[in-house]
Amino acid sequence: MPARIPLLTLVNQAGRHLCGMTAWRWLESRSTTLGVTAAQNYCTLPDDYGSAISVDVDGRPGSTYWVTRGDMDILRAATNPSSDTSLYAVCVAYVSATTTDAPTPVLELSPTPQATDADYFIFTYRAQWADLDEDDERVPVPSFCETLFITVLQAFARGFLREEQGSLGARLAEIRAGEVFKQALRDDRTKQTSWGVIRGAIQEDRGYDSILTTTTGP
Repeated sequence: MPARIPLLTLVNQAGRHLCGMTAWRWLESRSTTLGVTAAQNYCTLPDDYGSAISVDVDGRPGSTYWVTRGDMDILRAATNPSSDTSLYAVCVAYVSATTTDAPTPVLELSPTPQATDADYFIFTYRAQWADLDEDDERVPVPSFCETLFITVLQAFARGFLREEQGSLGARLAEIRAGEVFKQALRDDRTKQTSWGVIRGAIQEDRGYDSILTTTTGP
């Protein structure tokens, strides 16, 4: 293993990649409330935020709808922007306090809230990879993803150490097209099923679900 790349660094890189390979359902069971602040047109998101599933108002009249970042700019630039705070347009955007800070995600809002409310929205999301800090920490993946995680970790280690025998990108592409990933995806979809339409949900990318039903040959 390359001396310049500590083991924990490779483990965390592999974990981040695994969590981003598809919309894993085992990462879904996170729900929290988000507060709004008067005259502030965004909400701060949880530290472990990975991707949005849904956002809805918490036990009061009102609703939300998702827009693109470009549409949000158009809504805010309108000559007579809406002030109806019972209907919020929302989108996730990454912002930086300074040019040297890492960008962090926020939930942007239109119109701008007129009052402060600590528990205005219910926000459901997929968590991102939780970085490990110690060698003896357990890798936070379900048992059916352990083989896939080890396979991805091997790809990162060998991709850096033996790049002349196969690039990291090529190794990861092979994993994504292979049976280890497909089996983990099948297990993920059957162990936690999803039915119907989620209120306030963002449109989900189901691209990888299609590979479970793709056939080859005549």
